[in-house]
Amino acid sequence: MKFSLSQDYPVGLDVLWPVYGHPDYVRAKYLALGAHRVEVETAETTGEHIRVVLERVIAPDLDGVPDWARRLVGREYVMRHESLCRRTAPGASAVELLITPLGAPVEIRATGSFNETGPGHTRLALDFEVSCSLPLVGGKVSALFAGKVREALLEDHAFTLGYLNHG
Repeated sequence: MKFSLSQDYPVGLDVLWPVYGHPDYVRAKYLALGAHRVEVETAETTGEHIRVVLERVIAPDLDGVPDWARRLVGREYVMRHESLCRRTAPGASAVELLITPLGAPVEIRATGSFNETGPGHTRLALDFEVSCSLPLVGGKVSALFAGKVREALLEDHAFTLGYLNHG
């Protein structure tokens, strides 16, 4: 299942850069978005890259999930996130993201850019591919996960905008 997403921020990339790789922001964001526990393994920010690796424990959001799929979901699960942003030019960066629900036959990959679109404005643009290795129902499971990822990214964006405004 493929989809694209873009999000705009009312600040320049130089303002966002130190925020995105800061462990306090990462922990606060995922706890605010419903994680029970967040373990940041790596949060590394330099002028050239941001690398974050974390695991978060969440209870699944089963709204809109059909009964047949509910049987595949435990009471909680661990989501592993690995992200890398690399500066490609002043005001521009390439993004790679891998999200894996541990123990599930699902993988969520994204590539894209984090670029200034004008003075004091930055856009995150990502192309996602959600895959599931289950025979027969893999496409349906991928579509369910893609929908949940879209919802989560809207919440993520709203949190980040609030964080930028209030620290």
